[in-house]
Amino acid sequence: MEILSRILRRITQFNHFSYHPKCVRIDLTHLIFADDLLVFARGYLPSVLAVQECLKLFSDYSGLTLNPTKTNIYFAGVRNEVKALIQASSGYMEGTFPFKYLGTPLHVSRLTRDMFQPLIAKIRSKLGYWAWIIHDIEKTCRQFLWGDGSHNRMIFFRLQKMQWSKAYLFQHQSGWDIDHTASPIWNHILTIRDDFIAKVGSLDAAQALFHEWHARGKLPLAKIYNIFHGISLTLKWMKPLLDGVVTPQHAFISTLAAHGALPTTDNICTRGLVLISRCVLCYNALETHQHLFFGCPFSNIVMQGLLHWQGITRRVLSLKHELYKLALYQCKTWRKRLGCCAVAAGIYGLWHERNRRIFVGTSRSAEQILRWIKYCVCLRMYAWNKGILNYELSNVLLG
Repeated sequence: MEILSRILRRITQFNHFSYHPKCVRIDLTHLIFADDLLVFARGYLPSVLAVQECLKLFSDYSGLTLNPTKTNIYFAGVRNEVKALIQASSGYMEGTFPFKYLGTPLHVSRLTRDMFQPLIAKIRSKLGYWAWIIHDIEKTCRQFLWGDGSHNRMIFFRLQKMQWSKAYLFQHQSGWDIDHTASPIWNHILTIRDDFIAKVGSLDAAQALFHEWHARGKLPLAKIYNIFHGISLTLKWMKPLLDGVVTPQHAFISTLAAHGALPTTDNICTRGLVLISRCVLCYNALETHQHLFFGCPFSNIVMQGLLHWQGITRRVLSLKHELYKLALYQCKTWRKRLGCCAVAAGIYGLWHERNRRIFVGTSRSAEQILRWIKYCVCLRMYAWNKGILNYELSNVLLG
């Protein structure tokens, strides 16, 4: 198929070939996926003959030929006498709209709701078939986690009964004190623990609730649900970005990032615009807000370096939880403001590096970006300390 694509891309070298009127500006001659091929040309005989020459050339190279019984030609705005001439010369039958390509109906005019009904019916039939399987899987998972009523197996609230985990993963540390483990599953559970602590306000409050529930011997599920879903983090995680020491440009980008409003791949896909599919910082995963800040190994290294620079030895959290942790930070004013400024500058620096790699084609190492962020933070803190209220860190050129 790659050979066929290359031949069709050279079709414009034929003097008698003309583009389809809607394909001239983008130099579009064909679309191909697996063994499905669409060729676009102006509706007159010389263009069709040029297409046939390309197909014959491909046949000579590969030994593959088109099946006339499975090949159709579609007209739009072509006179009947021209249609008859083209069909007689090509040997292809005229197809009717709508026709399907990759399972989606195509038409020369706007697709109506009725045209999508077969596709919707097929999706519904598949969902109906899988519904009982999904239900059984969820039921099995609930029974494993929550037990059958005689006892409770919720992993997070039964850490003291898992002796193997304590001996080999936790090294006899408390579940409240451990930072991370070698197990991805337990690291996810520890993230839930951090989320729980953040939502109730402090470690002491979280431990008090845990001991209260443990003494009762029963988990108050409704209360736990309200804790995780009934308290909004919005106002609290916004506080670090509203601090006057944070560079306005950094605060703006960080706010968009926390709201998931930056034009990352997951956002531009919904608008029909896809420039990239994978993260240009690590090239190992699809680019989303959650990955970019700070699930990406590259961005994680940068943020881990910023934390160590501030004397913080914990692991890097998600973007919102980093901001939320700053909002609850009990320390001297200058240290908290340093943290606010550093996180915002880190988010801005990573976003700038991402755009630089896509649109400029240059890149920097994590160490170079970290040095630039530290320079920006120190410069901003110096300006704040000297009372230079109108100082704009955005004037610092990105190296």
